[in-house]
Amino acid sequence: MKHDISIQDHIFLIILSGGISPREYGTVAKDLVNLPQWKPGMPVLIDYSYIDLSKETGKDAQQYVQAIAPFRAGLGNGRLACVNTNPADFGLGRIWQSFMESMTDLEVGIFYTYDEAVRWLTEPDQ
Repeated sequence: MKHDISIQDHIFLIILSGGISPREYGTVAKDLVNLPQWKPGMPVLIDYSYIDLSKETGKDAQQYVQAIAPFRAGLGNGRLACVNTNPADFGLGRIWQSFMESMTDLEVGIFYTYDEAVRWLTEPDQ
């Protein structure tokens, strides 16, 4: 799996591509929290549009979240938006969301479009 992390309009944008594994997913979290610009709780958008999730199932979701769990404090309690353009991947995202919200302090949103995700990340807390 490849990942690219950039900052756009005060949002950390992570673009994933290729295949994926829990170990590599943990590496993404580690790379994010080690960035000098990162502060716990900052908004994050993960774009899954270029990732191959065809071999993943709902049973795998917990393993991915467990790979991120060591970075719980470093991630903080901000919002994490995920863009899943494929309906099957969107469903996997919802399963992953339930594990993320129970095993981290993040508020997670799953969206079909980039614009919806950015809107949610930038709207005031309710």
